[in-house]
Amino acid sequence: MIACEAGGDIHLIETVTPYTADFDELRDVNHDERDRNYLPELKGSDLDIAKYDMVFVGYPVWATDVPQAVLSFLNEYDLSGKTVIPFCTHDGYGAGHSYQTIADASHAAVSLDGIAIEAKDVPNAQDTVSDWLANIGIHDLYRQKNYTEAVVSGKGDYVLALKGNQQLFHEEVRAYFEEDVLEQLKGKEGCYKKTVELEHGGRAIREYYITEEYRYYICNIGEDADEFERAARGHWGVEAKLHWHLDFTFRDDKNTSMGKTSAKNLQIMKKIALGILGLVKESYKMSMKRIRYELSLDYENEIEKMLSMLDMESVEKALSQKDKSVIK
Repeated sequence: MIACEAGGDIHLIETVTPYTADFDELRDVNHDERDRNYLPELKGSDLDIAKYDMVFVGYPVWATDVPQAVLSFLNEYDLSGKTVIPFCTHDGYGAGHSYQTIADASHAAVSLDGIAIEAKDVPNAQDTVSDWLANIGIHDLYRQKNYTEAVVSGKGDYVLALKGNQQLFHEEVRAYFEEDVLEQLKGKEGCYKKTVELEHGGRAIREYYITEEYRYYICNIGEDADEFERAARGHWGVEAKLHWHLDFTFRDDKNTSMGKTSAKNLQIMKKIALGILGLVKESYKMSMKRIRYELSLDYENEIEKMLSMLDMESVEKALSQKDKSVIK
């Protein structure tokens, strides 16, 4: 399930001496290995762990912790500096101490929140897994990777924001842009631009290095800070016009929908409603949040009045403005 949604390769942790399938015998073997701090020998493998920045570690919970074979894997392969994400199955007692054990034994640079699923629930756990991946930011990473590959294959240009859910990449880029490098870029033609604008009752100063608020981007734009500023500000426009209203007008941050399909459908309906509010806002002469409040007082009459304000000319104008904002 995880590989299908997050991509990547699957590597099996297999011991030279297979574990018994008998529960009572397996319990005794596990207790013996743990008491002796014994690390069972793993089968040989051509796994090159250096190729991966992010590693999901999956296992069954045995006596509230990870099997010793998992510790053999973490001892054999160097995961220091990587992002490590645990996931496990259990028989009703949860993850136990296993997340902390994984974090300590892997020496990971970043340990993200794991997921523990009861064994009997695994066949129907797809939505639970999808929601978990979304909550820890993996969906965003995977979508961005696929988006970038599509843009590159189509010989297009890209400017992608680096955020906190890309910890290692973000830290590497931030470390690169130390003060001495920034000063050098200021003196290099086409690599630096500074803007000063009045904004929300104050002054917004932005500096563009081909990186600051501090925000970092990866792009294939050459030494052209003007083009970089245009692309980056286009991204900020989406944040301000769409995401801000979803959070403030529709209280999106308070949404507790967990089902994958229902959450997706709710987002679609909110964006449709937001588009309609944007078209009628001038006629109401009030904020979108206030319009929603007025609508709640007399829904049947107010929605009829609101929809009657829509005409083909205003819709076509809105679509035309939307097309112009797209970076080609």
